[in-house]
Amino acid sequence: MNPWRGLAGLPRASFLLALATFVNRAGVMVRPMLVLYLTNELGFSESLAGWMLALYGATTLVAAPLSGWLADRFGAARVLRCALVLAALSMCCYPLARGPLGVAAATILFSLFNEMPRPALMTLVADVAPPERRKQAFVLSRVAVNLGLSIGPALGGLIAQWSYLAIFWVDAAASSLAALILLRTRLPAHPHVERPQGSAVRVLLSDRVLLLFFVGTVANGLVFFQHDSTMAYWMNRVLGMTEFRFGLTITVNTLLIGLVEVELNTRTAHWSHRRSLVLGSVLTAIGFWAMACADSWWEIAATVVVWTFGEMIAMPAMSAFVSEIAPPRRRGLYMSTLMLAFGTGCTLGPKAGLALLHAHGAAVLWGVVGVVGLIGAWLYACLPARRVAGGAESAERAVQ
Repeated sequence: MNPWRGLAGLPRASFLLALATFVNRAGVMVRPMLVLYLTNELGFSESLAGWMLALYGATTLVAAPLSGWLADRFGAARVLRCALVLAALSMCCYPLARGPLGVAAATILFSLFNEMPRPALMTLVADVAPPERRKQAFVLSRVAVNLGLSIGPALGGLIAQWSYLAIFWVDAAASSLAALILLRTRLPAHPHVERPQGSAVRVLLSDRVLLLFFVGTVANGLVFFQHDSTMAYWMNRVLGMTEFRFGLTITVNTLLIGLVEVELNTRTAHWSHRRSLVLGSVLTAIGFWAMACADSWWEIAATVVVWTFGEMIAMPAMSAFVSEIAPPRRRGLYMSTLMLAFGTGCTLGPKAGLALLHAHGAAVLWGVVGVVGLIGAWLYACLPARRVAGGAESAERAVQ
């Protein structure tokens, strides 16, 4: 049986976007290894490294809405191409910073340009696919991301044992190649004829369904972003495992997604977004909670399988839900709100996770993480099963 048969019927542009995404993500090494680079290479304390990760996350709170705002006005394709080039440049410059202030400035630039492509990419994925195939288009994009990530972190862990500097160069090269692919791909320059009117903030705040979804996604992000921050530190410094072994756990996650996610979402295509969000969040919470009982690499890999199934069910539903409720001329803004929610989780999660681990140990850390994940699932359960973009358009007209 072909595990990707559910992708049949998607337009050519969807597959070219996926190719560029795969290339970019196959080179992702800096972000997953950043906490280890800061502590092992630069000698930062775990507290200072945690603050740098929080600074990275805080910058995403600017990068996401900025990317959405630019995409709605100048076209998501243009924003995506430019952001990939700037991300490559920022990664080349990052190793030049050595002290705390210089690293903080480099982290801000790296985060800004490294996170800006995501809302623009998600906007393009929604723009090029027909509405009835949009969820599968997001699944394809996620498969490309995770197949790439099945290579990047594991290879990055292996390279980091030899040279941390090299991971910055490889990551930058991958972003540059992805930008080149997109430059040779015909994409909609600016599909929305009418420019959005009115205050973006007022439009978002008037959409109660989006706000509830936002809070639930923040809770989900607080849990999910432990996997490339606190989890890496816990495995390396507490359990004594190598960077390569941490990279292999990410490979388990990404290979499982590449082999299973398309078929899983094809079989659950009739589910409401709410059902997918709730079940996915519950599995994610249980998976991270179970790490409190894991001591060996195999036990950790088993917990990764559990939360990966949660991720595969919930993540495509998040993107499809937002694209469904967003007015077409505000799609970039709404997609950036999804990334803003994850950015909030990325900002608060790593610092809080490292602080809990340092003060109370792994059992308390993973127990708290599990509870937060279940709270997110409860918030998703309060969402309507279905809602179309008309409600958001009415909200937008009300504030103009």
